[in-house]
Amino acid sequence: MIYCFRYPDKILSRGKIKKLFNVNSVEFAEFVDEITGQFRACLLSDVIENPTRSQINSANLKIASKIRRSKEKAKK
Repeated sequence: MIYCFRYPDKILSRGKIKKLFNVNSVEFAEFVDEITGQFRACLLSDVIENPTRSQINSANLKIASKIRRSKEKAKK
């Protein structure tokens, strides 16, 4: 599980790395973003080795909000 700033918009994301690749000597990771549910990419230099409590809480709140919205849609 990684916390990172996704490429190119630098938005905080969290997910599991699926693939590592190198493009023009720039290293990227492809991961499934738990917040959006989509495959995303990040620069390996943008992986957060020790996420702060604030970053962890921010990601958790975004995921909880997504779950809540999907449950509300299911009720309609």
